[in-house]
Amino acid sequence: MHLTHIRCKHFRNHTDFRASFSAKCHFVFGPNGTGKTSLLDAIHYLCCAKSALHSLDAQNVQHGQEAFDITGTFQLDGDDHTVACRFDHRTGKHMRCNGVRYDALKDHIGRFPVVFTSPYDVELIRGGSHVRRRFVDLMLCQQSKTYLQALLHYQKALKQRNALLQSSRPKVPLDLDLMEGYDQHLIRYGTYIAAERSALMARMAPLLARHAQLFAAAEAPMALTYVSDGLETDFAQKFRSALSKDRILRRTTVGIHRDDFAWTLDGQPLKTVGSQGEQKYALLALRLAQLQCISQRTAATPLLLMDDVFDSLDRRRATLLVELIQSPICPGQVLVTHSEITQSGALGKHIRSVGPSLALSL
Repeated sequence: MHLTHIRCKHFRNHTDFRASFSAKCHFVFGPNGTGKTSLLDAIHYLCCAKSALHSLDAQNVQHGQEAFDITGTFQLDGDDHTVACRFDHRTGKHMRCNGVRYDALKDHIGRFPVVFTSPYDVELIRGGSHVRRRFVDLMLCQQSKTYLQALLHYQKALKQRNALLQSSRPKVPLDLDLMEGYDQHLIRYGTYIAAERSALMARMAPLLARHAQLFAAAEAPMALTYVSDGLETDFAQKFRSALSKDRILRRTTVGIHRDDFAWTLDGQPLKTVGSQGEQKYALLALRLAQLQCISQRTAATPLLLMDDVFDSLDRRRATLLVELIQSPICPGQVLVTHSEITQSGALGKHIRSVGPSLALSL
């Protein structure tokens, strides 16, 4: 699978941007502020129906405009598929594929898988557990409709249970039958989700370790370990036993919505003992492992979008990364952004213009 064409209208700083691509690895160059990241984020919209960088769609509408439109054509199994995403301040967001509008955006997830890496990935190490859960969930949702449905069911039941807890009062009896119904849903779907997350970590572990070793060139092992209530044999009992505490705090305190993924370097927290360079190498290794895992489980080869990844890399590691993304480890289309052609050595060959301020190396 690869993207052949894209058009962005009033999307961030692109008034009307068009570009075409081959199935090769592309290096997109241009000064800061010319729309390199916006281009990659527009592609992410076409793949996942949302931004990789901003939680609110309205933040991506060009200043002074009412809506943005992104249209792209993917080639998959010899056929062209045109995907269109539109967000309007008045009518919200909707998507179409080959002219047919989706009844629900979730129906689009997984059709055109993608891996996106950017400087913001550092939050996967330094940020809260919700950042790491979101990373894992998006990865699994692109691989399995069953997982996506289970996650949506869990989130709905959790929202309803928390609403019930928040509406309860000390002298007002709690509707225990209704609470039990929510509990059953959370235990059922939570157990499944925890098992899927655990299985994913098992598949990723050797890939992550191998790629981290390539970049770090050190003996200290790097690992990402899954920590979850849902893996405990007494999960159901632990969940129900927390009801008294939940009523006091008025929120659900046990469940897979509190899961975390512990980054370690030589058994110690990567967040505290890892240097800036080691954290950067860990994130690159994670994204390459993610790409391989999705490739193994989906019919379509994922796109790899890499924003400003050469920043702070020394020459050896920059060369290694270029070799990796043009090797069988990255079997699909790759788009990489960088600010200066002259800093990229061999990457600056065969440049052609793709816009007023951007250039593309094929």
